[in-house]
Amino acid sequence: MDEWISQLPPQSVWIGIGLLVALSCGALLAGRLRLGRLDILSLMAACIVGGGVGSRVTWVLLDPEVTWGLVSSNALSVLHPLKGGHSSFGAILGGGLVLLLWWFLSHRGAFERASASRALGFGWLDAGLHTLDIVVVAGLSGLGFARLGCLANGCDFGSVTDAPWALRYSPGTEAFGHHLATRQIGWGADWSLAVHPYALYLAVGIFVIVGVAGVQMWSRGLRPGRVAGWSCLSYMLWRFCVEWTRDPVTVVDIWGAFNIHHFMAICAAIVFGVLLWLETRARSIDRHRAGGD
Repeated sequence: MDEWISQLPPQSVWIGIGLLVALSCGALLAGRLRLGRLDILSLMAACIVGGGVGSRVTWVLLDPEVTWGLVSSNALSVLHPLKGGHSSFGAILGGGLVLLLWWFLSHRGAFERASASRALGFGWLDAGLHTLDIVVVAGLSGLGFARLGCLANGCDFGSVTDAPWALRYSPGTEAFGHHLATRQIGWGADWSLAVHPYALYLAVGIFVIVGVAGVQMWSRGLRPGRVAGWSCLSYMLWRFCVEWTRDPVTVVDIWGAFNIHHFMAICAAIVFGVLLWLETRARSIDRHRAGGD
């Protein structure tokens, strides 16, 4: 496990910027939707902690060099946040579990009242769904800046290409080290081979999604919860496509050029698509029931 990879200054700086941007977006959107800023920021802070733990744990579990025996005998050392890489999908999973726990605890009483009353409708859910919209959009904004950190760090680099916008990395980066170790460049090289700016592709896509979602939330063009659902679905589909430009050495392969992140992205996209469909169907049934009454 390459401990130095996650300790290069550029990535830490960009992750810090991403956290500040995410919290600022959360506070701004909370004010627009008339929700408690402190409540939103507290929930986001919990998601950040969950995401940090999830990102490290997932990266360790996906590392082919890590065995269960190593984890069980050196758990504190292996899981140390500064002793290796982190997984963006693990961060999403950790933050998602925090949101799931928050949703269950904060709506447990409402669930009981809803099950006892046919006339309660969906109004009691709207505040919670607006909160999900804010946390998801703000979280994606921070993820975009964190991806710029990956770009500066050279840890998630793309495959070799002759595209005019390709990047070359300097000595000390993982991209340069890989090309040197595989003898694609010589010891006297000043730069790595030209590679796809994989992390930049992800960041640009994320910022487009955040921009569209932010406009929808500001104008209230979509009903509560739809912004979060469509934003997550869009990100997963974009992630699936961009993974084809990633250098295979930076990720676990499953079959040919199909890697573990392809699998995670398509599974998550299916889940978000099903949730959007179920929400639409449930609201349609609720409107039909209200009209019949």
